[in-house]
Amino acid sequence: MENNEVLISFLQEKLPRVLPFYEERPEQKEMALWVANSLKNSKNLLLEAGTGVGKSLAYLLPLVWHSQKENKRVAVSTYTKILQEQLRKKDIPIVQKLIPFRYATAYGSDNYLCRRRMERNLRLGLFEPEEEKEFREKVSFWAREKNGLVVDFPENIPSGLLAKIVRDGESCLGKRCPFYDGCYYFRAKREWEEAEVLIINHFLFFAHCATDYQLLPKFDTIIFDEGHRLEDAAVSYFGIDLSHTSFQRSLALLYNPKTKKGLLPNLPISFSRREELKKKVLEVEDSLDDLFLEINEQIEPRKRILRPPSLRTKFLSELESLNATLLEVWRELEDEELKMELWGMIKGLKKKEKEIREFINLSDSGSVYWVEKEEGRTYLKSAPLSVAGMIKEMLSNFKVFILTSATLTVAKDFKFITNRLGIDEADRKILPSPFDYSRQSLLFIDERLPFPSEEEEFVKGCALVIDELIKVARGRTLILFTSFKMMEEVFARCEKGRFPFLKQGDKPPYELLRNFQEDTSSCLFATTSFWQGIDVPGEALSSLIITRLPFDVPDEPRIEGIVEDLREKGIEPFWNFQLPQAVLRFRQGFGRLIRNKNDRGVVSVLDKRIIRRNYGNLFLGSLPENLPITLHMAPVVGFFQER
Repeated sequence: MENNEVLISFLQEKLPRVLPFYEERPEQKEMALWVANSLKNSKNLLLEAGTGVGKSLAYLLPLVWHSQKENKRVAVSTYTKILQEQLRKKDIPIVQKLIPFRYATAYGSDNYLCRRRMERNLRLGLFEPEEEKEFREKVSFWAREKNGLVVDFPENIPSGLLAKIVRDGESCLGKRCPFYDGCYYFRAKREWEEAEVLIINHFLFFAHCATDYQLLPKFDTIIFDEGHRLEDAAVSYFGIDLSHTSFQRSLALLYNPKTKKGLLPNLPISFSRREELKKKVLEVEDSLDDLFLEINEQIEPRKRILRPPSLRTKFLSELESLNATLLEVWRELEDEELKMELWGMIKGLKKKEKEIREFINLSDSGSVYWVEKEEGRTYLKSAPLSVAGMIKEMLSNFKVFILTSATLTVAKDFKFITNRLGIDEADRKILPSPFDYSRQSLLFIDERLPFPSEEEEFVKGCALVIDELIKVARGRTLILFTSFKMMEEVFARCEKGRFPFLKQGDKPPYELLRNFQEDTSSCLFATTSFWQGIDVPGEALSSLIITRLPFDVPDEPRIEGIVEDLREKGIEPFWNFQLPQAVLRFRQGFGRLIRNKNDRGVVSVLDKRIIRRNYGNLFLGSLPENLPITLHMAPVVGFFQER
């Protein structure tokens, strides 16, 4: 039987038997056939599938069928670990009822607990303060019956503790480790080797490519779900993100002058050598403080650095001296475990030294550099201006790749994403959402408000309109902002008391989302991370308010650098980068509202540029074609009264 016939049989006859509340979706069937033909003919594919198509099942079925027919391992990559978990817990069990197959979900090695490091650091007395000891014991007890994957732990593990208990590839003893047989990471790797389908994430994909394709078992076929985030993942992976705190934490594992603990006091070396190393650690700590003090004095946060800072600190020379002495000690050690631990610390410090040296010298002309401050912490950051060349080269090593997402196009055109990712050869297909937007939804554009450029008046007006819309919808509202500052200002002005108000930053995101879903009268004020990737079907989200069109801040360092780079190449940046980027983000935000065929709701846009500026048509043209639009409040009131 041909592939297409098998797929149609699965989707039309067998899937309804195993899937509760099955809904027949012609778009899902069409997507599955496109994926099957792409795999069969080894042709790359860009496939935009609107919300509600059922993308996961539409690509998993042909992918599994292809894997078994060709007897080859295949991979699915997602941007978020949340979607990895959804595939593992929801979609894959359904497909396994139709086609039994072996799969494994792979994460980076630092997502797995290391029993040897937990025991070693406990023995060295590195768990401080007392709360950290108790938390470590809780994690250790939990892991005895689990897979050791920290993303499965039901609480947030403090970052300081996490650094002491997860696997460190540089210090790993491998088969020589006394805990090897029960090692969570190597147990997972064995499962990866046996899997026909690997579920990975974009960040791990780039780590795999960067290690000459050795990190994961071999595969030559890959589907990127959440494909519109591939550039973001590459920028994150290949950039610098180094904080004062993270460097101090690394030094404290070697020697903490406050507690007098660390690896150093446990090394079998002479008293004089130990005292020499302690002195060097203290010197590096002091000069690290001086380095960040000078950087904070010279460089304004979130401003692009255009020339290397003039620094007086001896930090780099002192760090280099510390590493040289540690290397001498490492060569003299005979205890294999201590030797590997010290080697891991040396490698970690060398990596940080390399990143700081690059940051100070602005070494990569193809990257932008800046300083960021969050919650009292200072971060040194960099990001490549373009990852198109890198991604193009990496993808060329695979027989076939497929990118899918609900948002790959701008006004039905794939040009923007193909340019950003360096994709030349690929078929293209758009499948619209199966939802009836003419019946299920309404777009309200409020032109009564001033333009966003009139900041104070715009904020006042937004608060009044949001109050009005919340009352009309009886709560049940998600309000999306483009900045924390505006969110805080509007939140402070809104009328409290009638409905529960939630605000991003007050609780962890997952807890906010759970509270919002459980209390169907609540209202959630949120920013960037809530524009995409969240799924709140049903009553809890009946009104979505987009306060501003989601243009990037023009002076955000990477955006500023990209704009300059495009101008130098003779490319107009607004129409070719800033506007398409905003349209994709707008489409993602819009997609939070209607999540199934029974959902109904109103999307309100408070930024009248969408109808008063010539580029507004690009935003409107990227929305569902049968979406009703109004400029007046009366139809909004009528919509909710009818409901």
